[in-house]
Amino acid sequence: MNDPHEYAHLGKSLWIGDGLRYNNVPDVVLSPGFPIVIGAVNKIIDNPEWSGKIICMVSFLFSVLLMYNISLSFLFEKKYAIVSVLLFATNSNYLINATNGYSESLFTLAFIAIAFITLNIRRQNGLSLLQAVIFSALWAILYYIRAEGLIIGIILFFWLAIGTLHNKILLWLTPVVCAILILPYLFFLRSYSGHWQLSGKTYLNLVMGELNSPYQKVKQDENTDERYSITHQTHVNPAKSLGFGKYWDQPENDIAQRITFNLIKWGKIYWLTYSVVGIAVWFWGFYKFNKTNILFLLSLFLPAGVYLMFFILPRTIAIYHWIGIIFMISGLKNMKLYFESYFQQKNVDNLMWVSVFLISLYQSRSVIKIIYSQLI
Repeated sequence: MNDPHEYAHLGKSLWIGDGLRYNNVPDVVLSPGFPIVIGAVNKIIDNPEWSGKIICMVSFLFSVLLMYNISLSFLFEKKYAIVSVLLFATNSNYLINATNGYSESLFTLAFIAIAFITLNIRRQNGLSLLQAVIFSALWAILYYIRAEGLIIGIILFFWLAIGTLHNKILLWLTPVVCAILILPYLFFLRSYSGHWQLSGKTYLNLVMGELNSPYQKVKQDENTDERYSITHQTHVNPAKSLGFGKYWDQPENDIAQRITFNLIKWGKIYWLTYSVVGIAVWFWGFYKFNKTNILFLLSLFLPAGVYLMFFILPRTIAIYHWIGIIFMISGLKNMKLYFESYFQQKNVDNLMWVSVFLISLYQSRSVIKIIYSQLI
């Protein structure tokens, strides 16, 4: 079965008091953050798999609202904040994630939320006790949903640490609180996998990221090596989750070989998501943006580079699409300012809105195709 099925049943297991168990075996494969929320919703509607989909859809709606607010933090104009919402809400990857029961939608919501709070704290040059608690909690929640959330939290903590904040002592307590919150899961992983590690899925994903694995091969093969049944093996025996160090020592590891392959896949995802025009606008916005904003956004994009060691999936890369959208909005703003010196204001406004419409149409074509196929 796939991840949504497993998330759903982990959530149900948690809320009936059996803990993180899948098929009556302790589960170290998936992080517990998403299942916990699924289990809570399932207590109301008594349908584990639909509980996951509902959480994804609600997360998407709240992410749209946050996208409006975080765009204002960078661009300071409601018009461009509205454009960012349009581009976010018509992005096929976000729309598909919102209906599939995976963890990416909830993670995206928490990601934008902690970035928005960080920007507010930096702008105020002060940190209140409530803000410190919220930041620590969101940092831990990010980790509990997906392990790379810990890296994102560290980057945002760094941005707060280099700012001119009051209450620096309060700031340095945030990683301590986060560490206390995530310790139970770290001990859980240590207990059942036999290793100290941040995620029980690391080794599994490293193996499945090999160029010979079903995840990377264009054509599936019935004669797939037993090595690539690692998901099933880990579900049966959590000790099969060996960790990054063990994988690195194995002769089968091919991390360097897959990076170029994954970079090409990554490039295709961006091309198919934004179009050549959208990417050009993206770079125009990048070129003209405030340097601090560029560094802030690019630093948040850095954790995505970790996926090059594993495999590149559109739904995972979509977590970071909101960053590209902000650069695109900046590009559209610069395009408008550039053409205003050559054409009338009305014509320039029309040009910008036509560009937004065409990029939105291109972004949403996959969802349009799915809806059309269902209707036919």
